[in-house]
Formats: sequence, C-alpha cells, structure tokens
Amino acid sequence: MSPEAASDARGLVAFARCFVLQVRHVNKSYGDKEVLRDLSFVVNAGERLALLGPNGAGKSTLVRILAGVEQPDGGRVAYSPPSLRVGYLPQGYADRPDLTVEEAVPELARRRALEQEMARLADQLAQEARPPSSLTEAYASAIDELAQAGEAVEGGIQPLLQEWGLGALDRGRQVASLSGGEQTRLGLARLLARRPDVLLLDEPTNHLDLEGIEELEAQLAGFRGALVLVTHDRALLARVPTSILELAPEGGRWRHFRGPYPAFLETKARELDEQRAAYGRQERQERRIREQIRRLKQWASQIEGETINFYYLKRAARIARQAKVVERRLERRLASEQRVERPKEESRLRPELTHAGRSGDDVLSVEGLSLQVGGRALLRDVSFALRYGERVALLGPNGSGKTSLLRAIVGQLPLAAGRVRLGASVRAALLEQGQEDLDPSLNAIETLRPLAAMDEGTLRRFLHHYLFVAADVR
Repeated sequence: MSPEAASDARGLVAFARCFVLQVRHVNKSYGDKEVLRDLSFVVNAGERLALLGPNGAGKSTLVRILAGVEQPDGGRVAYSPPSLRVGYLPQGYADRPDLTVEEAVPELARRRALEQEMARLADQLAQEARPPSSLTEAYASAIDELAQAGEAVEGGIQPLLQEWGLGALDRGRQVASLSGGEQTRLGLARLLARRPDVLLLDEPTNHLDLEGIEELEAQLAGFRGALVLVTHDRALLARVPTSILELAPEGGRWRHFRGPYPAFLETKARELDEQRAAYGRQERQERRIREQIRRLKQWASQIEGETINFYYLKRAARIARQAKVVERRLERRLASEQRVERPKEESRLRPELTHAGRSGDDVLSVEGLSLQVGGRALLRDVSFALRYGERVALLGPNGSGKTSLLRAIVGQLPLAAGRVRLGASVRAALLEQGQEDLDPSLNAIETLRPLAAMDEGTLRRFLHHYLFVAADVR
C-alpha cells in the first residue's frame, strides 16, 4: 500500500461523522489474479469520487461490489444510513430485450397497469345493478393510486425523458430496437427518477452523443448526493470529480487522492519526477558502492597473489573483510523498505493499423441509400463518396442511424433502397460498439488464432501492443 493510501486509511475515523459510503479492507480475486487488495476508503456526503486505472484494474468490479451485485472475498461495504437509495448504472447498460420502453420504466409500467385495472373494475361496475361496497371501494382506491402514479410520471420520469431527448419515443417500442445511446439515456432517466442518494455510474458516456454527454454533465452538476464515477472521458473528469481513487493492475494496489482531477495529474507528474530523480541518485550511489566492493576485492586478491609476506597477507585479509562489510551493507540497502522503486512508466496502446495495400482512388460509394430497422424508416436517400486517404466522422444524435449505416456498408444490414459499392482491392472491417460477437469462453489468443496466421509467440507480442499482459491471454 502506498504511503498516501495508508495515511488515508488511518484518517477513516476523522471522516466517520459525515461519510455515506465506507469500504473497509476489501479484497477480490479471480482465480490467481488479485484485483483488489486491502482496499479502504470513504465517500462523504456530496463527494464525487472518480475511479481511475487501466482496463483490468478492477474499476467495474469495485462498482459492482459497491452496488451489491458482486460480493468481495473479504472486507465489507457499508452505507450510512443503511436506508440510503443507491442508483447503479452498469457499463454497457441494456435492459431486457423483450421489454417495451413502457415496460422498462417502472413509473410508466405502473400507470399502465393501474389504467388496465381501472378498466377492468369499471366493466365489473357496469355489469352490476347494485355493485357491492368492496367493488366500489376497490374502484375508488384505484382512482387514487392512478392519480399518484400519474403524478410520479408527470412530475418525475416524464420531464427526465424530455431532458434526455426521449420525450417523443414510442412507448410501445422494444428496448432492443433502441440504439446504444438511447438505451443509456433511458437507463440514466430511470435512475435519476428514483431520486437516489448515491449514484454509481460505470462508463455512463459510452454510446452517448455530444448532446447526451452535455446533458449528463448538467445532471451531475445539479446532483446533491454522493457519486462514484468510472469514466475515460477527460473533459468529464476535469469538471465533475472532487476526489480520485486510482487502481493499479499489479497486485491490487490503489491510491486515494482528495482533490480534483487536474490537481491529481499535477501531483502525480510532480511525484513521478521526484521518484525518477531519487531513483537516479540511488542507482548512482549503488553503482559507486559496487565499484568500491570490486576494487577492494581486486586489491586483496592482487596482494595475495604477489607476496608471501605475513604482514601484507594480513593486510589483504583486512581489505577482504572490509569488502564483505560493504557488500553486506549493500545487501541490506537493496532489501530495505525505504529503497526507491523503479518508476513505472505508463503503458500506451500501440495499435498496428495496417492495410492490405494501396487501393484505387475510389474507396467507397454510397448512392441513394435507405434503411428500415424494425419496420421504422431510419435513413432515406443517403449519398456520399469516400476517396483514398480521407477520414470521415459520422455525427448525429443517438438513434439517428450512425451504427446502422456502418453495418449496411459492410453488408450486415439489408438496404431498403440504393446501393453501396467498395472500390477495387478494398476490404471493409467494422469495430462494433459492444463487441457482441466475441465469445466470452475464449481467451485472447484463442479468439485471434482463427483470424491470423501467427504462432503463439507472435500472437502474444501482437497482443502486447494492445496492453495485454501474460495473465490476460491465458
């Protein structure tokens, strides 16, 4: 544990009066891979904590533990008071695909169920010349409940759906037919309608368009509860969090920093510079000590080899003992907990974006393209061309058809009208948002082996460019 983390753990008592979330000595492993080790921190009322760390460091695992979806191997998580309402948005949020929008939103589903119940009771009343009191009381109760449900819709979820750009969404439409961004918006609206005291958000900007990200930032700015946020969006990180919890992938290490993200970056850069300087001084000093040991041993050996004089042999023995003393001092230094570790430079993704060769100037031609998805007209009469060397960005709100257009270009969706033509020697590849085509039962090497003519060693080196370590590819 880092000194900062140890200091923060000792300070838990000082924050006990105002914390809403307390994590004590939490451990979590998957097989022989340790993800979280002796993790302790608190989140105070109104605090906005961002979880940082590379992929595989345990951020989503920690959020699932905080949400109660997953249990730690050791330690505990406590909310104060225990009755706090906790809202959780998982990464890649998607509701049951068989639900409609109305069924997926509890407030809308309850109002529809009460409307149906009232209609049933009204039919029974119409059939009774002298309806029993139990029936009239049930009808009156249903009227009151429907009024309350209507208030929950009109005063709660409906304004949020409007704010998230979903006000005009067909309530009978299946959730599975929504775009990834629309599903995320729906999940956020549902979450905020419950007025949570603590929000746990795991990559909430995934699939959101620019307008959606701005709306998320505005909602979080007005949120008065505590927040635990996982995101790689640096603009959001710069404006929302008030503290940082950084998780490292090696051995479950962690660090808690109380302050905003820009201050965290400045502190981390300064400490890294100081560590580099201290490590350099340490290395130079240890090289001098090793050189001293080498010279003492060489001197003693030289004396022993050049004389049989007892006085000089005794002197050589003293020099050899002195070398041993210095050597033991170096060994203690190397084993000391005060020794400065080699600074760990941040790994960076090194993708190899190669292509099969130079294509013709005309790479892609789309003419009069129209698309229908789920019986709904999505795109109409789209035409454009892409030439060699050009880079094109597709912009538009969630649900406008960006992903569907890409799928149509690679032949995954049928066209309602128009045509798509690829140029000579052009091979198209699509990187999907959710990677649904990956088989979760296969490891990284097993996934790539059918796609690339490489031996295992070459595959491992290739995966290293994408920050996979040995434990990730087994």
